[in-house]
Amino acid sequence: MREWTINIEGAHDQANEALADLLIEALGQYAPAVSFSKSRLGVTMSVVAETPGHAVDIAVTAFMAVVSAPAARVEVDLAA
Repeated sequence: MREWTINIEGAHDQANEALADLLIEALGQYAPAVSFSKSRLGVTMSVVAETPGHAVDIAVTAFMAVVSAPAARVEVDLAA
């Protein structure tokens, strides 16, 4: 098992501080850092998994459980 840093960004027409706070609370076990603008929501989180693909699956599933919009961009930091 290894810790992977996952960055997820999605378009969201109602991104605001309340949604960012909800995302931080829901993803607390992944040490999330959340950013948002008027139409975008992003989160960086740490996920423990055997492979980067499994880490992405975990992160996207957790993100989409809170945010109703799909992830538009997902990145894994392979150097970490």
